[in-house]
Amino acid sequence: MLPHLATQAARYDATTHRLHAYTPQGEALCFETPAELTQAIADQRVYASHAVAIAGILLALHHGVARMHYDPGVMIPDVLRTTTPSLLAQTVHQQLQRIDRAHERTARLAQELLTDDDVVTLVDHDGLLATVIHRQLQREASAPRAHLTRHHTWSPAQQATVVLWQAPIHGDGQIAPALFQHLTELLSHQVLGYVLAPHGPQTDPAPADARLCPTAVITSRGIYRADRVSRYLHDSDIGGDMIPLQ
Repeated sequence: MLPHLATQAARYDATTHRLHAYTPQGEALCFETPAELTQAIADQRVYASHAVAIAGILLALHHGVARMHYDPGVMIPDVLRTTTPSLLAQTVHQQLQRIDRAHERTARLAQELLTDDDVVTLVDHDGLLATVIHRQLQREASAPRAHLTRHHTWSPAQQATVVLWQAPIHGDGQIAPALFQHLTELLSHQVLGYVLAPHGPQTDPAPADARLCPTAVITSRGIYRADRVSRYLHDSDIGGDMIPLQ
């Protein structure tokens, strides 16, 4: 069974200088060089790729690589670029713990939007948040049925009533055109679609062809309208501009 914690999905062994991770199918992976790691993430062969990429900073340090050349979509916290080498292991562990806290809160809020007779599709390329939500639903005797899909696809044949889709969103509420088309299709089939953004919106400007997200955004601090998701950056907990749950 795949781990549901970032701190378990990515582990750097300082003795052997190897990074341990998993495939989406649960098979163990071991990386000895930064090049192996970056290629595996680019090829989508790594489960919990965000957590693994963060832990990979320690592998890079051992090999004297100043900056890991991940794909542009892999977000590395700025603090890991500036932390002194002696404190880097501690900072990496703190960042992985931060992921776990954000995922747990986001999953709990997402579950509150579901009813017992829902059929839920979880779309998560990274895989870790979907695993957290799935485990939460399994603990409830009357929880809705859930289907996990790793790739960014959905079709009416899946018979979902709710789709929870982890995807990047910008501070103005805009998303990539491809995801906008998917979410629009969901609405046309009367399927509820929510964007999962545990760490809130991205701070970089949206691409010129981005579109406004037509659904709610579930974060670790609350559930926001798309055009209000920038409030996440100022809220310390549940914000005042949430979509009411009742």
